[in-house]
Order: sequence, then C-alpha cells, then structure tokens
Amino acid sequence: MKRFSEQFHTKSKSVNLSSTEKQELRERLVSYMEYHPLPAELKSAQKSSVASKSPVLHEAFKTVSLPFSSIFKSFAVAAALVLVVVPFMAEQSVPGDTLYAVKVQFNEEVRSTLTFDSYEKVEWETQLVNRRIAEARLLESEGRLTDEVEAEVAQAVRTHTQNAQKEIEIMRALDADEATLASIEFDSNLEAQAVSLQGSEEEEVDGSQSAMVEKNSGEKGNLIADAVDESRALNEQPNASTTPSYAKLIARVEQNTTRMYELSDTLESLNPNTKENVARRIQDIDRSVETAIASAQENEEAAQDILIDVLKRTQKLIVFMTDFEVSGTIDIEELVPVILTSEEEVEEIIAYKKEITQKQAEIENSLSSATTTADMNLDFIDKVESGLDQISALLISIKESSDFSEIKGYAIEAIELADDLQLVLEKNNLPSVSKPAVPNSESTQSTSTATTTTATSTTTTATSTASTTPEQLPENEVATTSSSTQAVSATTTAESQ
Repeated sequence: MKRFSEQFHTKSKSVNLSSTEKQELRERLVSYMEYHPLPAELKSAQKSSVASKSPVLHEAFKTVSLPFSSIFKSFAVAAALVLVVVPFMAEQSVPGDTLYAVKVQFNEEVRSTLTFDSYEKVEWETQLVNRRIAEARLLESEGRLTDEVEAEVAQAVRTHTQNAQKEIEIMRALDADEATLASIEFDSNLEAQAVSLQGSEEEEVDGSQSAMVEKNSGEKGNLIADAVDESRALNEQPNASTTPSYAKLIARVEQNTTRMYELSDTLESLNPNTKENVARRIQDIDRSVETAIASAQENEEAAQDILIDVLKRTQKLIVFMTDFEVSGTIDIEELVPVILTSEEEVEEIIAYKKEITQKQAEIENSLSSATTTADMNLDFIDKVESGLDQISALLISIKESSDFSEIKGYAIEAIELADDLQLVLEKNNLPSVSKPAVPNSESTQSTSTATTTTATSTTTTATSTASTTPEQLPENEVATTSSSTQAVSATTTAESQ
C-alpha cells in the first residue's frame, strides 16, 4: 500500500494539464458544489467550530491594544508636576532643603538662559546676590546657619559678582555709558546689603557678650559681609574715572524713579513712620532731579554728579522697599540720609548752636560751683576748662563756615565733647546745673540775667537783650551766653575774695 502511494505520487508529478483542461475541471467542480450544497446542520456546526478556534494561529500576527488616552493623561500629569509644581515649591527652599538644588540649578538657570540683554543679566545677577543673602538671613534667624552654608553663600556672592562683571565688560565694549550705569546700580545694591549686614552684626554683638569677645579677638568674621565688601571693591575699580553722559543718566534716573513710585504706592509691609520716611526721601530725590535739570545748561558736569548721586539713592531706596530683611535690619537714615532744604539747614544750625551753648553754660555753672567749694583739684579744673575752650573754638568754626556739612561736623563734635565733660562732672559727684532753655521762634527776644549776692550783700547783675531773626539768632545766642558766663565768673571772683 505504501508503495502504491509512492508510485501514485510519482506518477501525478508527471501528469500536466493544459489550461483548457484546468478550466473545464474547475467548472465541473463548481457545478457539482452548486447542485450538492452542504446541509444546514453541517454549516452551523462548521461555523461554531471555526469560531471556537483562535483567529490567528501564528505568534507573529498577535495584536496588543494600548490605552493611548490613559498614557497621554499620565504623561501630562507627570510633566505638569515636574515643570510647574516642583519648581514652584522649590522657590521657597533654602540651603539644606531637598528642593534647593531644583531652585538653583533648574529655576535660576532657566531664567538666566532666557535673559538675553546684558543690562537685564546684570540686574538678574543683582537679584541673585540679594536672594543668597536673604536665604542666609533666614537660616540665621532659625538657628540653622552653619559655617559650611555661610561659606557657600559667601562664595555664591563672589560668583554672581564675577558674572555681573563679565556682562558689564561686554557692555563696555559696546556702550561705555550703559556699562557704567549698570555698575553704579550693582554697587549701590551691594552697599545697601553691606550696611544691612553691618547693622545686623552690631545687633548680634550687642546682644551677646561672648559674641563681643569673639569679635574683638578676631577668631571669627562675617564671611558674607567680607564677600560683599570684596565685591564692592572689585566693582568700583573699573568706574573710578568714568562718568556717563547727561542724557543716559537722566533716562536711567527716570526709569528708577518710576519704579520707586510704583513701589511706594504698594507699600503694605512697612509701618506708617517708615512710609513717611520713604515719602520724604522721594521728595528729596525729586528736588535733586529738578536742581540737576536747572543746572544742566550752565554746568553739565555738576548736573551729572547730582544725577549719579540720585541714581545711587534711588537704587538703595528700591532695595529698601523690596527687601524686607534690609528694611527690617537698618534705619533708613543710615542707608539714604535726608537731604535738608535751605530752610531746614538754618533751623538745624540754630538747634545745634542752642544745644551747644546750653550745655556749655551748664558745664561752666557746675565748674564755678566746684571752684567756690574747693571740691576739685587744679588738674581736673584745667582739663574741664580745656574742653570748654575747644567747644568755644568749635562754635567759632561753626560761625565762620558756610558749608552745612562742615557745620554739622563741628556741631556734632562739640556736642559729643560737651556730653563727655558732663559725664566726667557726674562721675565726680558734680551734676551739671541746668539753665532755662532759650525759646526758639520767628522773632525772639532773649534776655539772660545772672544775679549773685556777694559776701558784703553786693548784687551784680548782667543783662543782655537782643531782638533777632532766625538767621541772626545763633550768633546772638552765643553772645548772650558769653555775657552770662562773664557775669557768673565776675561774681564768683568777688565771692572768693
């Protein structure tokens, strides 16, 4: 049987049908199938058996359905978490927090990459310096500022300063005026931070005796303050002999004053007294700008100097209003001193002279009382009299000077010297004898009378009367006090005889 099958298979290979024979055979098969269809029960059984089997019999043709909608939603949520939520949370982080690396290496780097203008890059580096110092202050207030973190912050300040200097040098090759303006604003910001750090350091030293000893011994310094001072010295060198043009200065001052007004209108964190002080500084700046504009036609160099000073003051004031740590650490007078008007200068000079002459008279009264009772030795009397001579010389200097800053310096020196003399008298059990204050008004009639009874019941009276105006009042007060002093000295001499 097996051999028959092989022979049949071999024989079938040798049989070849023509196309006509193939067509005829196909027609006969189709005709047979049409006249002899399968029964209905066989058809239903065949369909069920085919359905029960796998439609795809080979592994290569198997299909897998993917939930593209769910996958897209998951990726969208993950992207929003990574690109929005995490960076936003990282903005509140400080050195030592988990997300601080995201803040420094991602957020700030992206912002820096998206900043193309050199001037804006310098402003961004300025903001980064303020950020690092603010972070250090926050850690210090929480007691978490370690030596390692302080060193890192100090290095970051130096790095951002170097980056700002690179951008300034790039600007200098294109526009020297713009480079100088950017450097002035950067230095003003550093100066504000330096004053603030110095103020916080003094408060810390005053509050801790051990800190005072440590500071005096020089064992530990403020690394951040040192870094800021070094940065200021580095920034000042290229601008030692550079002055921007008047047009560039006035344009930059206008931008800063606009920013300053916007901040002053939205001040909520400052107390009312500080708001008044800020408003006063803004008025001073406006007056200085008006002075610069008025003098620009006659003396442009003087106007440029005024505008440079205005630019520095506006930048410091902006730092004061935007950086809560700066405004909460120092007095605004230390950062942006008040610029007095001519009327206010006259009033302050009057007040200085009045205070000095009053203290001088009190010291002389105490000294004369001591000499009559022989409570003091001659060396001590000579020292006090020498101090009084110095005060008199300073009063003469005040009278002869016309520059308010010089007058203020002389007055402060005289007041400090008088306070020292009064303190010495108190330590020697001789409190100063106060004299009635001289009234200060628009038109003042001052009368000083010194009356003393001698051993023979002789009365010596010295009276000096003068009607003065505000400009003449300081000199008349000095003359009045001098006559009073001479009367007291004459009476004391008569008593001792």
